[in-house]
Amino acid sequence: MLAATKALQNNEANRHDCRNEENPMQREVDVVIVGSGAAGLTAAIVAAREGLETLVLESTRYFGGTTACSGGGVWIPANPLMQAAGHDDSREEGDAYLKATLGDGYDPALVDAFLDHGPAMIRYLDEHTEVKLMASPVPDYAPDAPGWKISRCLLTADYDGAHLGPRLAELRPSLQQLTVFGGMQIDFMDMAHLKAMFRSPASFFHVAGRVARHVWQKLRHGRGTRLINGNALAARLMRSALDAGAELRARARVRRLIQDNGRVSGVVAEIDGQPATVIARRGVVLASGGFGANPAMRRRHIPMADEGWSLQPEGCLGDGIEMGIAAGGVLNQDNVANGIWSPMSATPGPDGKPVVFPHLFFDRHCPGAIVVDSSGRRFVSEGFHYQNFVNTMHRKGIAKAWLIADHAFQRAWGMGMSPPAPASAEALIRAGYLVRANT
Repeated sequence: MLAATKALQNNEANRHDCRNEENPMQREVDVVIVGSGAAGLTAAIVAAREGLETLVLESTRYFGGTTACSGGGVWIPANPLMQAAGHDDSREEGDAYLKATLGDGYDPALVDAFLDHGPAMIRYLDEHTEVKLMASPVPDYAPDAPGWKISRCLLTADYDGAHLGPRLAELRPSLQQLTVFGGMQIDFMDMAHLKAMFRSPASFFHVAGRVARHVWQKLRHGRGTRLINGNALAARLMRSALDAGAELRARARVRRLIQDNGRVSGVVAEIDGQPATVIARRGVVLASGGFGANPAMRRRHIPMADEGWSLQPEGCLGDGIEMGIAAGGVLNQDNVANGIWSPMSATPGPDGKPVVFPHLFFDRHCPGAIVVDSSGRRFVSEGFHYQNFVNTMHRKGIAKAWLIADHAFQRAWGMGMSPPAPASAEALIRAGYLVRANT
């Protein structure tokens, strides 16, 4: 994020609206926020609740950014929710864990700010917004590091998207390849019932009820309204930002920052295809996400960029990074990683573009499968978490790997986009996504 470092005096003389007949797309607000993922919407909530006229500009047709497509985990050491659930933690242990895992990327000032204010942020969201986070059994990813804990990663409670009213249509959908029955979002309990639906009457009725409600929701609202994980987090933040009085504008791509006497004082944008100037009386926040949809930036900043795919939305073009650099900011070239990695597989979709499946934990962790490189050798523990799994691929120069299992494994656990029984794998075998051997 990049914020203006010097605020204008907040008096009535500064609160005029710059819209005029000559340039109807010129206006003035207190705060402009570029991007509508978790960071941008949280900033919008706080600014609006503090009485500031707040405008969120989102470059795509949907709000929610990468958050809406994610697992929605919020990692905060010593947070009040994990402690209320009986999981002990301390600021000192969180600091020790970060120091051990960040290596040369450990910045005491940044880590102190994070550890000092993270728990307060959780309390603020719990008290003042629709966001409802929950302690989870998710462990930290480096179990051998000092300060390792369980439940620092908070997950989001399910949400009824109908609370967004007509603006539900503006929430970015979750990844369709991780849904079933035409966009129905499912959690781990639903997956267990799906696998057992023809063996257990209770599971059958659970699945039948879920599907019936999903069909009714699509008929009534145009999409399923039971939202989970990151989609629920984005929806809760979006509802909270609207309730706080923030204005959310989609199809509004910011092209450059306006600078005045060393201060960022506004933005030049395209809103619904028309040029627009927005003056920010108090500041600009850049929260426009990463550069996963920008092949050139991917090649500059991540390893083996052309050997894989990105799951980030189409609006993640690195605009905020480029504007921040142009305004005098510096991009740290020595990050531990410039992305969140996952092994992924793909098959052509109806439009010829690849449909990508992230192998986060659905299949490769399960007993009965191995992953091998092009020489047929195992190179990593299949249960290794996704970041270290692909870090190992990068380190060893492995661009392609194969998940190998037998028919019984596929029927029990599924393989990528091929779900377990009772679903059929034949269509994906014919498409070449799954390769079936004779033995």
